[in-house]
Amino acid sequence: MSRAPWPDLVFAHEHDAAVISRATRRGTLKRLARGVYSGAVNEDGERIVRRFIWHIIGQAFPGCLVVGESAMLADPVSGRTLFIVHSRRRELALPGITIIPRPGVAGLAGDSRIGPDVWMSSPARVALDYFALPPERRPEALFADWFLRQRQLMSLGTLRQLSARLRKTAAATGREKALPEALSFISHHLAYQAEQQPDEQDGSSMPVLGGIAKLLGMTLLTQGPATRPELALGAGLSKPTVSAGIDELQKLRLVRPLFMQTQPKGRAAKVYGIAKTAGWVLGADIGNYQALFIARSLEGKVLAQRRITNTPFNQLIGGAASLLEALRQGLREYGPLCAVTLALSQAIRQDIVLSGREGPSQSGLTPDEILSRLRLASPARLALENNVNCAVAAEAVNGVAKGLRDVIFLQVGTHIGAGIIAGGQLIRGVRGCAGEVADIPFPWSATEHPVELMLEQHLGYPDYLSRTRPVSPPSNARRLPELLTRADAGEPAAVKGVQEYATQVGYLATGLVATLDPAMLILGGPVGGHRLVCATVRKIVQRLSAHTEVVASLYGESATAEGAVTLAQDSALRRLFGGSFISKVNLTGGVDR
Repeated sequence: MSRAPWPDLVFAHEHDAAVISRATRRGTLKRLARGVYSGAVNEDGERIVRRFIWHIIGQAFPGCLVVGESAMLADPVSGRTLFIVHSRRRELALPGITIIPRPGVAGLAGDSRIGPDVWMSSPARVALDYFALPPERRPEALFADWFLRQRQLMSLGTLRQLSARLRKTAAATGREKALPEALSFISHHLAYQAEQQPDEQDGSSMPVLGGIAKLLGMTLLTQGPATRPELALGAGLSKPTVSAGIDELQKLRLVRPLFMQTQPKGRAAKVYGIAKTAGWVLGADIGNYQALFIARSLEGKVLAQRRITNTPFNQLIGGAASLLEALRQGLREYGPLCAVTLALSQAIRQDIVLSGREGPSQSGLTPDEILSRLRLASPARLALENNVNCAVAAEAVNGVAKGLRDVIFLQVGTHIGAGIIAGGQLIRGVRGCAGEVADIPFPWSATEHPVELMLEQHLGYPDYLSRTRPVSPPSNARRLPELLTRADAGEPAAVKGVQEYATQVGYLATGLVATLDPAMLILGGPVGGHRLVCATVRKIVQRLSAHTEVVASLYGESATAEGAVTLAQDSALRRLFGGSFISKVNLTGGVDR
């Protein structure tokens, strides 16, 4: 009886030893290290280890802490050795890297999780470990580079807090002798940074506008530049009232005269519009291996767009923090950063601490831990939102579903999820878990019983072909993205394989349509938006509901970031213009931080 292909990462303790031994002899499994194997027998061992390094370390050294020189590196696993604190004494030699445990204290406040049961030293611990070394053994260049990165990420207040954390960490780790030198080092840089600290406009406390100013500001924002007489005529206000409102907006640098317009009678009139200095907003899609940032003016003009790709999560967060600071400095001419929305691939609730599989999903980090590592020192209003909720917001406000009030966004890729707008309201649910379709029971029949998260395993693309019955694509198309590429090239067997997969997605889509009766179902994600997948799902859905339109996302893989910046803009405009701002979709209710 043939066995399904082995996954790319296999831990021996999870299987019978005889089965592992036979598979290794047959060549269907290869050994990476003691107790660690892989079914990707044709892939380079170092590449496999690189992909799964934190899972491997978390299994071999649960609860370990990355320390010393490894903690100073921008990428702790870029070298040939990784130093950790753990009670285990035996080293673990993996292809390309050796894990070296040291005795010490783990699990202190300030240490941050970077993988399943793997932690990174806090800045205070890294500094104390460095100054605990004899001067001749200190890696001065490495420490200087590390501290430069920390300084770029830290606000002046955070740097001050580091001094207090040094004292607590020194007492907990027995580094009291290193404390005076560490404190002196931090004090020197505190004094320097206080001198260099620039004045910053505060976006957390938006200007308080009078009713007329709110009305006029919103009119200029939505209808474009206008003269005072035009504003008076359009709003049904007297000219003195309009002049008072415009003066109020000008004093707050929200509105400015753009040019002079010749009048049929009388002198030329000033044309007013939203000022360049009115402020800007930022949306960020923070994924497990990539991030996308979009900055917009309050009028909706794109000011900047930045992307980080193919980066392990701990590196990604560090790069994201540096990029956020660079954007904030580079866009100062546009006024204060008024609002930021971060999209995370997990359920978001402010008043409920979710645990287990409903809890942290990005390298084991909670939203607060992610924010701590980002060190967003901006005074802007900060909100967190689920990634698929952001995607459906983007499509409903400015995308393919613009003007519709009942919409579903079904994301299909490594994971599956749905964003829902019903009656013009973004639906989050009592726990923030609305749209977590991975929890739908599957399989379900008279002879089968549901297995936890089996639907996501069935439809998630990384190993789809190895988890389902054999289909007809070429044998070397071992992953769904490869199969999609071959289908695009017109290979009949690959087209058939994609259609079989899309049929399964169609069944899920049909269930959502039967439950929510939307006007439109949007398919997105790395796989969902593919033309063949979309066409097949459309056929399946139309058997049940001919009135539900099935389309691919207008924004593609940028949908989440587009939605995040749309939510940030929505938040800023609501706070600034109050009831004068009317959105066609009610996007309020996200988690403010």
